[in-house]
Amino acid sequence: MRMKEKTNCTDQKLIIQLGKKGIVPTHFPCTCIMNDECLTIHCKTQEVEEARDQHDEILQRDKYSVFYISKDGGQNAKSKKLFRSNAVKEFSYLCVYAKKGTTVEEALQKDGRFNDLKDFKLSEEEDSKQHKCTQEVDNLDEKKFKICLYRQTNHANQKANSEQLGQQNQTSTSEKPKHKFNTNSMLNQAQPSGNSVRRVITETGDTKKMYELFPHLQEWIESDSFPETLELKKENFRKIKQSFSQTERLMKLLKLGESVCLVKIDAFKAIVQGTGFVLYDNFVLTNAHLFEVCMGLQKDKWPDHVKINVVFTFEKGEGESIKKEFKANMWGGVIPLDYAILELDVESQSSNQTTETEETKVPPGLLCKFGPSPKDGEACIIGFPGGNEKEIDPTCIITKENIKEAVGKNLEEYKDYIFTLYSVSQEIEKSSKDCVTYNTFMYYGASGSPVFDGFGRVFGLHTGGFFFGFVKPKESVIELALPLLAIFADFVGQLKKSGNNKQLERIQAEAKGNPYLEQELNRQLRD
Repeated sequence: MRMKEKTNCTDQKLIIQLGKKGIVPTHFPCTCIMNDECLTIHCKTQEVEEARDQHDEILQRDKYSVFYISKDGGQNAKSKKLFRSNAVKEFSYLCVYAKKGTTVEEALQKDGRFNDLKDFKLSEEEDSKQHKCTQEVDNLDEKKFKICLYRQTNHANQKANSEQLGQQNQTSTSEKPKHKFNTNSMLNQAQPSGNSVRRVITETGDTKKMYELFPHLQEWIESDSFPETLELKKENFRKIKQSFSQTERLMKLLKLGESVCLVKIDAFKAIVQGTGFVLYDNFVLTNAHLFEVCMGLQKDKWPDHVKINVVFTFEKGEGESIKKEFKANMWGGVIPLDYAILELDVESQSSNQTTETEETKVPPGLLCKFGPSPKDGEACIIGFPGGNEKEIDPTCIITKENIKEAVGKNLEEYKDYIFTLYSVSQEIEKSSKDCVTYNTFMYYGASGSPVFDGFGRVFGLHTGGFFFGFVKPKESVIELALPLLAIFADFVGQLKKSGNNKQLERIQAEAKGNPYLEQELNRQLRD
């Protein structure tokens, strides 16, 4: 280890970073650290961890459960102070360990970095499955969670009702029953009348006989897992309802995704690939920067030196797909707004077919689906990253006020290079003023992809990301989309300026019923 300078720092002020996984407490067992893992020690001016006596025996890795707590609070905990020091929020996750058999609450108490939390639960980041603080840590190993709190009023009422019910049960069990019923008479009373056994029990109060008949029922109801099971049933029902809407949305996106295509450009022996989508009729929208290699070429020279092909992929099911390929020509575009419009050569495609078939038809356009850029919420990108198969990437929009935090999170390993981080953040904040930002795995080959919101409207043209080779070679720091309504407004202005009334009429027909497009049309045609 190389030390820049000698510093006096107590254990309580230390933050130990375990590779990219998160930060660990100072008492983290060495058996839980993999070979060649890097530990980075940071010294803070304030205490981040409570001092504790270290007399625990160090066990083998399989005797521990190691899990990760997000710096961001979950439900009802977003604004709560969960940690002793805010210094830990410079990192994404706090790594927690505990011996198997320990409860979640005990694990966080022994950790020393958390505030005194009561009546909380952990929600898995992957599937939102919830774990009460009284549960043991055995099944939490290598999972990521957010701390969630109960809503104070509801939880207080539940506890009060539970205590009141417990008192009532104690009173009823201490009293002698006024009537005696045997098991047979209780069942006989239930069956002929069509009543449930539960109703008979409620009316008679004779639960003891029911437990004699079903001993496992008593064991289950009196166990700690009974309320958790009821909670899970409610949660599963909510998830089932949610999954129906998610499935419906996915099917809708898949259908809209049929209009997304792979754009292949062959110019001066250079092959460039990107993504585009049908705007309307035989016109495809994509990014202008895909054609940088031939920007200086005169338009009448393009047919001889630039070959453009567009490929649509359709899923047939059972892993099979069909492809439609069309030749295309550059029709228009604007470099400052980074958009280009291609016209498909449908006639040459049809001439190779004896009759017009599904293989010669162009998928429907997405112009009528245009909508405004959301400030936050869900987003979904459909494109051809790397020029390979069509991919769908659901993501979340990064709000303007959270861009700096997102950049810092993505460049956490470079946090010591403060001037580099500051310059990168400033550049991104300035350049993304009119864009929508997010994180996605779609880099090369995905430029020109449509970006959809949670309602299935297409609002953005995925244009790439901010690449800073000296920071993250070949990897974007944050990605962005250009707002489609701005591109649409410019496109209408270009048509009006050139006097292309035929295409203006087609656009007016496509825009009918879409208030966002109609508003832009009226503004452009009125000016």
